[in-house]
Amino acid sequence: MKRRVLKKVTGFVLSGAMALGMIAGWGTMEGTAVQAAEEPYEVTMLTQGEQQEALPRIMEKVNEILVRDLNIKLNLLVSPYGSLAQQRQLMLTSGEPLDLVYLDAASAVGFMNNGQIIDMGDLIDEYGTNIKEYWGDEAKSANIGGFVFGVPNLNEVGNIPAIGMRKDMVEKYEINVDSIQSLEDLEPVLAMIKENEPGITPVHICADQLPVSKQLSVIDPMIDGIAVLDNSGLDTTEIIPVTQSKEYQEKCELFHRWYEAGYINQDAATTTIQFESAFKAGSTFCAIMVWHPMSPNQFGGVDMEYAFLGEHKVLSGATGNADYGIATNSKDPAKAMQLLDYLYGSEEVAQLLNWGEEGIDWVYADKEQNIVTWPEGVDSNNATYHAQLAWALPNQFMASTWQGVYDPDVFEQMLKFNKEGEKSTAFGFTYNTEPIETELTALKNVQEKYRVSLETGAVDPEEYLPKYEEDLKKAGLDKVIEEKQKQFDAWLAEQ
Repeated sequence: MKRRVLKKVTGFVLSGAMALGMIAGWGTMEGTAVQAAEEPYEVTMLTQGEQQEALPRIMEKVNEILVRDLNIKLNLLVSPYGSLAQQRQLMLTSGEPLDLVYLDAASAVGFMNNGQIIDMGDLIDEYGTNIKEYWGDEAKSANIGGFVFGVPNLNEVGNIPAIGMRKDMVEKYEINVDSIQSLEDLEPVLAMIKENEPGITPVHICADQLPVSKQLSVIDPMIDGIAVLDNSGLDTTEIIPVTQSKEYQEKCELFHRWYEAGYINQDAATTTIQFESAFKAGSTFCAIMVWHPMSPNQFGGVDMEYAFLGEHKVLSGATGNADYGIATNSKDPAKAMQLLDYLYGSEEVAQLLNWGEEGIDWVYADKEQNIVTWPEGVDSNNATYHAQLAWALPNQFMASTWQGVYDPDVFEQMLKFNKEGEKSTAFGFTYNTEPIETELTALKNVQEKYRVSLETGAVDPEEYLPKYEEDLKKAGLDKVIEEKQKQFDAWLAEQ
């Protein structure tokens, strides 16, 4: 089934490449290759991921394909996790060559206001064949006041709040997973784990991971998580301080109760050890997370069981958290856009960038179902290329699935999942922060002071929520709410 979907989309790429070749006045055809009369344009693309020893080998293969089909080369810059923001800022401000840049809505606002990225709306109309095939009317959903700052990666659209639990312990204690439908339902299980497994923390929370409030969809953060919509934004258009969200207050109280009871790791507000590492180390029973069909069956080599804590929610920014924009530095935005659209439809290139070369970096475990695994003698310890970049690529559904990690039909599940979900009234809304940049900077400093402590249960919300709100007001909260509400109302009127 997946093969038929990919074949259809890849057809767009090949026909589009040939058409572009004729428009550009390319030379003759030799077999299926388009011979170009001019030097290939090199698109510099900044993404994030783990550095790979054999990247030059892979890029040589990728560029053979791109020159053949588009007369374009790709210079892929992979920024290590944690370094992307700094490298991106440096490249955008220094004027050095940069075409495609990995963005999110929060960072895109500043780059837009500074004139460092371009409006991609017309380019999507002209060259976005594969993009529109997948996204349809939402191809331009990553926009701020009509300025299209990026094209969304084909990732999950929304999530289901969940608890990921160690499967071995679920089986050991015969835990009825289906009976856990809320955090309150989980409490007796946590008490049992604490009593019977003294060396294990029942729940691991990490300050460096997604805010718990976002994972649980108790609010629609509307980018900043300060001026928000309550109840996932499902039945309201009134923007309020996060501190006045009833659901947010209740979750802070619950986490504080758990923290006091010893259910949450006592360093939750400061630790950088993420739940994947905690599972691998055997130090925790469960973690709060989000679920979608591509959520792994394992974390840190530990099999997972998931308990779902609600429905599939789609918040504002759901298609604006991982996008590729085009830098103003680009010498040829049209060619950058052509390449971006090509990456949405090329299984061949996606496979190379994600898993490497067949026979060297991977082999088929089941070719019919498009499942791959390690070649003989190769594993994660000695592999020279195993980027697992799919989530950071424009269309992760183009690459094969890795054996044992996902169901064979996971991509079909994801396409179905992305069409479902309850949408926030603010889905598709991104606001321009330029009129309130000074206040937002001050508010984010206040947020840094309080949010993590409150959301990990480390402090008493009865005492700290009023302090949080008071400090937010002093930092300009009312002005931010007023400006955001004005822009939101104007946006709603146009829908």
